[in-house]
Amino acid sequence: MSFAKATEIIASSKKSFYDAIETGMKRASKTLKGITRAWVPNQKVTVNDGKSANIASS
Repeated sequence: MSFAKATEIIASSKKSFYDAIETGMKRASKTLKGITRAWVPNQKVTVNDGKSANIASS
């Protein structure tokens, strides 16, 4: 029998989307054990002066 637990993690990075993912997973792994997958349903980009200033996932 398989079980899954869904936990919402919000992370952001001024470097890259992938850095935001790494930041979120690093934080999550401090309290959650056995993480094997992550699902990123939404992406948010903040734009300032026509350039992406902040990329975040929530």
